[in-house]
Amino acid sequence: MQKQPLFPRERAMDGVPFMISEKFACAPEGMQPVDLLGITIKTLAEIEKEYDYSFRTEQSAAARLPPSPTRCPPVPQS
Repeated sequence: MQKQPLFPRERAMDGVPFMISEKFACAPEGMQPVDLLGITIKTLAEIEKEYDYSFRTEQSAAARLPPSPTRCPPVPQS
């Protein structure tokens, strides 16, 4: 019994040319910007600025904790 490939090599749309309709090919002069449900595209710098977090509170709290076995250096064995 021959196993069927997961993705067939030939698909129904193979060879069908992709063309954009002329009415969508260029933006009209008076085209207004569209708000896509409040979605905005941000640059990497904008994202890093918005989500920048220093973790100072967590570091300060961790510094005040008593030593625990997981944070202590290993004891050398004689």
